[in-house]
Amino acid sequence: MTIAIVVGLLVVGIGLVLSQLFRLKDWLNRQPPPPPAEDPDEPGT
Repeated sequence: MTIAIVVGLLVVGIGLVLSQLFRLKDWLNRQPPPPPAEDPDEPGT
């Protein structure tokens, strides 16, 4: 019984993550491309 609950929660969680990824991809496609802002080496790292 607990295995079914865990599997169900995993399926729901994966479904939520995938739906958010698809929404994020669509949102990024509608945005203009961001300017390249790449720091070669940060002093903090």
